[in-house]
Amino acid sequence: MSKSLVTAKEFLTKIEDDEKLIRQKLYERVYWEELTANTVANIDGVRVKSSSDGTTLQKQITEIVLIDQEIQNLKNDISFRISVMSKLAPTEYIMLPQ
Repeated sequence: MSKSLVTAKEFLTKIEDDEKLIRQKLYERVYWEELTANTVANIDGVRVKSSSDGTTLQKQITEIVLIDQEIQNLKNDISFRISVMSKLAPTEYIMLPQ
């Protein structure tokens, strides 16, 4: 498998893309947090029309956890890209592995 080369500008543009995705994921997280706060679990065994069977809350919490993992992966990618760039001399900025 061969790696393609990109310019430093393209390499750093990915940081901007990651930052945009992080902002988007944070909005999604707020959405799921609000849904979770509004979900009432059936804890005393009395079923009413608006009660949840518990799986709704689990699904919402799972979404929040997955979003947190995606955000962390994006942050890790940003850190990696910054660390690569900080180790290079300006003359080496022309081409970088993607």
